[in-house]
Amino acid sequence: MAERHTIRVESIGAAGRDGRVQLRVFCESLGIKKFSMPLFVPGQVAQYWLAGNEYEAMLERGNAKQGKQGSQYASDYYWNYVGEPTNSDLPHAPQQELDFVERPDGSPPPPRQQAAQQQPARSGGYVSDRDRNLSIVRQVAAKAAVDLLTHYPPDDPSDVLGAFTVYADHVAAWIINEAVEATE
Repeated sequence: MAERHTIRVESIGAAGRDGRVQLRVFCESLGIKKFSMPLFVPGQVAQYWLAGNEYEAMLERGNAKQGKQGSQYASDYYWNYVGEPTNSDLPHAPQQELDFVERPDGSPPPPRQQAAQQQPARSGGYVSDRDRNLSIVRQVAAKAAVDLLTHYPPDDPSDVLGAFTVYADHVAAWIINEAVEATE
């Protein structure tokens, strides 16, 4: 049965033939604090993870490590990555019915689900690790594009923005190991 755990990535290895990437991770809830354990995750997941960051993951206990048959400690087993936690994996608080106040124009309040969809985005809200990592990739790519423009300016000075975009796209793709089609 899969369990929700917080893991801290120590290092990220190369992708194997099956497309999975070996990570070295720590997981305090499993008692893995001093020495990291190997964890294989799909390449689509690993491309957004950075060493040193913590991530939530659903893990399932695998085979016992060599010489640890019948052990009672979680750290004596290999663990398999099952996926990222979903809302159904979160502990559920009792639902309470919300009372909506009448709108200033006198119209009835919208149904509950509609009201949730109409909420404006809040600044300073939760930012997922994936969004944070992509933001960092974009910042690094933009800085690298500026450096490249300094050393390799475009032939046509009016095309600085186009050259910047091409450089930034290529650097970002290189960082996240995606192929970029050449644009002409």
